[in-house]
This record gives sequence, structure tokens and C-alpha cells, in this order.
Amino acid sequence: MLGIQDSWKKPDDLAQLAANAIAYADQRADVIVPENRRTQLACARGCDHCCYLPVETSVPEAIHLALAARDTFNKDALAALALRAKAAASAYGLAATNGGAPENIPCPILEDEACGLYGARPLACRGWNSLDALACEQAKERGTREVKIPLYTPLRAVYATTGTALAKGLSAAGLEASVYLAPALSAFLSDNADAVVSAWLNGEPLAENQPPRTPSS
Repeated sequence: MLGIQDSWKKPDDLAQLAANAIAYADQRADVIVPENRRTQLACARGCDHCCYLPVETSVPEAIHLALAARDTFNKDALAALALRAKAAASAYGLAATNGGAPENIPCPILEDEACGLYGARPLACRGWNSLDALACEQAKERGTREVKIPLYTPLRAVYATTGTALAKGLSAAGLEASVYLAPALSAFLSDNADAVVSAWLNGEPLAENQPPRTPSS
């Protein structure tokens, strides 16, 4: 189901690949994770600490998010989002210049302490969870290298394994498997988004402001 197709030609094809992966993971989560365990999570609207942590995703998921933004927001709101994404990308670029990982940079989609595109959020965001909001707040300020966030592991594993399968498929096709979300979103909201997609499909990395990866927690 997550196989790579040689017929990819346009952003819509890649966005559909991401949508299929997300739907598959959501279905697995509904079966594997009981509702009573979900209610024990510290996550709730207004708790946005994790939205300041670096998010790794795939290019199809970033394209899926960008297209959702174009379908959801009016012209002014979309322009504002593009500016926030560009500012976040610059902050990521500064982190890369300094040889470090990005920390405490707000996700450009964050609005009023909530995700502005919650239904289209990537696998990494869907699987991320916490059993302790205070730990999340501390991680936001000090970074995930210093603060470990207690997770409900089965929920994260559902989305992580799906993301890994997608990444392996991309790698097998000779494509870049993992990028940071904010810089990628900035690229796909830009005026030359189609050219960026074409270059990526030809095997070129999405080089824009991609700092070194944060070690997995």
C-alpha cells in the first residue's frame, strides 16, 4: 500500500501518497490504542509545547500539508502562513550555520495555541504524545536532549512504523527520505514550489535550511 509509484508526476500524486499513509496509520491507531488510554494523555487544545520542537517528516507529507493550506486558507491567511514558514526556515538555517539542532522555534501552522491544519498534520505530529505536560514545557525551553518526555509508546509506535515504511520506500526510489517540516513547508508554499517538487523527484535533496538531525529520543 505504501509502495513507490513510477507514475509520480505532480504534487497531487505525492500528497495522495501521504494521505494514504496517514489514513492507514489512523486506522491502525484506532484498533491498537484503546480510548481509555488516550484520555490519560496530557495532550489537549491549548497545550502547544510540542509545537516548538523540531519535526521530521517526509516530502510527500510536507506537500500534503502545503496543499491543505492552499485549500483551507484565504489569500491573506495563506500569505501570512508563508511568511511564518519563511521565518521558521530562516531560524532553522541559523541553527544549521551554528552546527546545532533547531529548538524552541514555533511551528508556522500554530495559531492560538492550536494546530491550524490539524486534520492534515504529519505522521510525526499524530504519533507524538505525552503523559506529563510539565515535561513538555521543560523540553520546549531546554530541548529534548536534556528533557525526556514520558510517552504512551504504542501510540507513537503506530505512526513511527508507518513513517519508517514510507521513508524506506522513498529511499529505495532514490529520493530524500526525511526533512524538517518548517523549511520544507516554506519551500512548498513558495512561488517556485513546482520547480522544487520536480527537482526533488529527480533525486535532488531539499537542501533549504536543513540542520543536522536531532537524535531520536
